[in-house]
Amino acid sequence: MDIKRIENCYDSHVHWRATGDFSERISLKTLKHPREILSIPPPDGVFCVLGYGWKFEEDLSIECTKELLDQWCKDRPVVLSKNDGHVLWVNSRALELAGLLQSKPSGILREKERDAVFNSIPKPSMAVVTRHLMKAQKIFHGEGITHIRDVHMNEDQFKAARHLEESGLLKLSVEGFVYDESLTELEKVQLVKHLKSQSPKSSLLRIKGVKVFLDGSLGSETAAISQPYLSGSGHGLLLHTLEELAEIIERAWREDLEVAIHCIGDEAVDRACQAALTVQDRAGLQGGIHFEHVQILKEKNIPDLKKLNAICHLQPSHWTNDHSWLPDKISSELIKNSFPWRRLQEAEVSFYFGSDSPISPSGVAPIQQAIDASSMKGHPKLLGEIKSYLSHPDLSWPANTFTEFEQDGRVKLIHFRGENL
Repeated sequence: MDIKRIENCYDSHVHWRATGDFSERISLKTLKHPREILSIPPPDGVFCVLGYGWKFEEDLSIECTKELLDQWCKDRPVVLSKNDGHVLWVNSRALELAGLLQSKPSGILREKERDAVFNSIPKPSMAVVTRHLMKAQKIFHGEGITHIRDVHMNEDQFKAARHLEESGLLKLSVEGFVYDESLTELEKVQLVKHLKSQSPKSSLLRIKGVKVFLDGSLGSETAAISQPYLSGSGHGLLLHTLEELAEIIERAWREDLEVAIHCIGDEAVDRACQAALTVQDRAGLQGGIHFEHVQILKEKNIPDLKKLNAICHLQPSHWTNDHSWLPDKISSELIKNSFPWRRLQEAEVSFYFGSDSPISPSGVAPIQQAIDASSMKGHPKLLGEIKSYLSHPDLSWPANTFTEFEQDGRVKLIHFRGENL
């Protein structure tokens, strides 16, 4: 790896607690067939059996039934997340707790039904939340990361993070965007206001705004795209109307809060642009807006992003994960418009790189490898060095913070606020 040193080494899109939480869940990444779940002993002593990382070929996914998981573990809820985080495979007990047993004959749930299951599971204790945050901090430090932008903050996590900071245990600079499945979008805005008021200006924890899910994922065919999926499943999902999204943005901007919008497909990006421009024109407001993922981008929306002074947060590791199967999912035209870092760079639209941890591993090396590999496959090459897209722009937060790397990409040294970690 060519990079030797990065000031304020920044992962611009992570799920902080989930990074620690998923490290404790049953890993399903090696499963080749749904029935292989029967060879894994269910863990004892837990109310809910949680797993992560399964991904099967389309013709095998129909065998991800609640009956198979009932055979594996019937007396406790079983909740197994797909590798993209947007689909759950659950058993009958999990469906029953979520009030979905009668309406969902299968064991596969997407998006809002997924949220209903998570809302039905008892919340972890503060001790467990704190443990997850500390585990994640260790994972990030192991990759040289000193700054993260957490897009899944809730009130309990904020309290645990403040406790860590007050105890001198927090060694990360954290930007937080609130997302809580149990709250409405407008309730999230109110929570952000409250949490911001509880965070000192000198804090390592900065609450920035609210996170909104507008579509799903390409792998699960729930990302909203302008041309139909080749399987015939349709165009994906848009989870908010234009007016609903505009109302959320306007409420946030009136409170001087930023908005981060999950928009993977080009139709989702277009709707997010139109909603923000509507607020800009109708209410005369201009606020911070972030476009998360932007895996497919229409050319016509690039001027919109510039007009909005938007910041995009891209995950090159998703190219690593997705490029081999995308030709079987979406049209060649959409593939040409995918992973648009070079187009954003040429248009001078602000963007940063991140990992989406724990969906993809955090770290500089996987991002560098994805950028290099994609250009070798003919994808437009990023101009110049990538480290400017991996460094937090506020070099005073905190000062005297940097990471040094060995030639092979391993972390040589982390210096955080004047201290070697």
